[in-house]
Amino acid sequence: MRLTRHRQYPIEDRTVDEAGMSLHGGATGAGLILADLLDTDMHTVLSRLHELDAELGNLAARLDAIMARTPGYAYIAAAEDAVNTGSTWTDLSTVGPQVTMTTGDTAIVCLAAQASVSADNVSAQAAIAISGATQVAPGAGRRLVWDGHPANNGNTAATFFMPALQPGTNHFTVKYLSGTSHTVTFAERKLLVLPL
Repeated sequence: MRLTRHRQYPIEDRTVDEAGMSLHGGATGAGLILADLLDTDMHTVLSRLHELDAELGNLAARLDAIMARTPGYAYIAAAEDAVNTGSTWTDLSTVGPQVTMTTGDTAIVCLAAQASVSADNVSAQAAIAISGATQVAPGAGRRLVWDGHPANNGNTAATFFMPALQPGTNHFTVKYLSGTSHTVTFAERKLLVLPL
């Protein structure tokens, strides 16, 4: 759309016809007053800027909430036994390690432990259970496994990405499994939770 300026008419008094020609004083032609067009465009721009400002405010609030969260850590050095638990996850004499904290819907969890088996090829497992706002049983995808090793100490660690948590106060607790008639001794148990 081409506009030509005529000094004798203020710009807000001119109209533009459908063919794109400048019309003096709006006496003829069909079109919108240029000022109305500008007002409409500015209103749209300002409305969008207001929406963006609200979105940025929400994002800043979420980032502040994430930054305010600190990692949770628990450590148990004592060597404690798990004996023939079968398929039942159990606690040791000292429960845990356990971390309780407020999370969003996602967390990164690091688990490390030492397992000492009393005979060759004895199976042992340590896994993370979640209670509180989220209910998740220990099991595959959140566990350390010692299997097929000779009788000795074995140190194992893993990091797990845990989505689909229920935001709120969650308790992360390590549980244990010994699927044989032999004794498994767990020690140097460490649990780190990073809420996102």
